[in-house]
Amino acid sequence: MTDDTKHPIICTYKNTISEKFPLILVVGRESNSDEEYGHHIGFYDFSQFFAGGFWNSAYSVITTNSNVKNMQFKELCKTANSSPIIFANLSASPILNEVQNKRLIRKNIAPSDLEKHIKDIFSKKIMSRVRLIFISGAQSNEFEESLKLFIKNAQSRRLSFVEVPFFFGRNFKKIQTSLSKGNIELINSIIVDWKEYSTRK
Repeated sequence: MTDDTKHPIICTYKNTISEKFPLILVVGRESNSDEEYGHHIGFYDFSQFFAGGFWNSAYSVITTNSNVKNMQFKELCKTANSSPIIFANLSASPILNEVQNKRLIRKNIAPSDLEKHIKDIFSKKIMSRVRLIFISGAQSNEFEESLKLFIKNAQSRRLSFVEVPFFFGRNFKKIQTSLSKGNIELINSIIVDWKEYSTRK
């Protein structure tokens, strides 16, 4: 199976990878897919987001904390052909939403596969632009090893990170209370830098 038929290890919006502005990395549990991960960086399209789903909820939290309306921000992204928000996942194995007993599957992933997956994410050049990492929904014990590895890699690069409940509409208030003043200031700084960079182009 070639990388073209596999799931991207990091997902970006349009021309983001070719630009130079700072980024926010949103890390989920695993992709809703039956495709194994490749080693490549791919794309996402927020026009396909479910309104209350993971990706859109991540956008909503970030825009709420940067004093810009979600729809307005997305229009700016469309105009700029880029976004300061990129996505990756903790788990080394995608799992379709309809699969039962996801916890057992997650627990059975070999530690060596988790380490390889996370090292692969941090090896990408685009990671040098990341200034803040949201780690979402990793409170359950089946994510203990992958969370530890992800934090270790983030800390070794002196990257700011925050653990939050899973990005979903009804978790909005809980996510909001997980953010420190410093997190919010950093979100604002990243969004302002992106706006200024996009305007100068």
